[in-house]
Amino acid sequence: MMLVRAVDSRDYQDILNLLRRDFFPHEPAAIGLNLCPQGYTMPAVEENILGMLDKGVSSVVTKDGEEIVGVVICDVLEITSAGHGHQSSTGQVMPAKFIQLQAFFDDLSTKFGTDNVWDKYEKEESMDICMLCIKQEERHKGLGALLVSQALQTAQDHGIELIHSLALSAFSQAIFEKYGFKTENEISYDTYSQDGEIIFDVSKMDEIHKSGKFMVMAK
Repeated sequence: MMLVRAVDSRDYQDILNLLRRDFFPHEPAAIGLNLCPQGYTMPAVEENILGMLDKGVSSVVTKDGEEIVGVVICDVLEITSAGHGHQSSTGQVMPAKFIQLQAFFDDLSTKFGTDNVWDKYEKEESMDICMLCIKQEERHKGLGALLVSQALQTAQDHGIELIHSLALSAFSQAIFEKYGFKTENEISYDTYSQDGEIIFDVSKMDEIHKSGKFMVMAK
């Protein structure tokens, strides 16, 4: 039996273990950058994740009330600070390849610095659905959609009327589209460059993942 519930501090280590095994090594953009081989850890990134979990807006799905088999990690951002910095919450510098990924995030969410999408919505805060991870053995059972649905309910419970996500896989994009998210910007992996150099090796990525999308839903 699958059960969705709010994250508890006792879940933190199990969530990090799940991400290390089933998210970081398989996330399309990270694969294209060769950022997170199996077993590789990024302490500064994990510190930021723990900071998001502390905000109390993330959820897990458990199997038989015990094993965590999925997580949606959310953050609540003031619009004035809804960017993606290059340091952890404790000031540690991120790995160089992660800084490349964050530059991609910035380009994706701002249309290469030409657009401030937040002006369009005129909201003071937004919920960022940062990570959606399902254990590999439990995928294709609707658990991702279940967790996104819970994230939307959490946003409603907190009076948050704007939700956004940098959706980097075809699977998460399909789920967000199902719930009415609008694509504000899209960047193809095979043509994206920084300083004149293509940064994603698409030959290493599953061909189903064509692009990253900045997706928004306003209530």
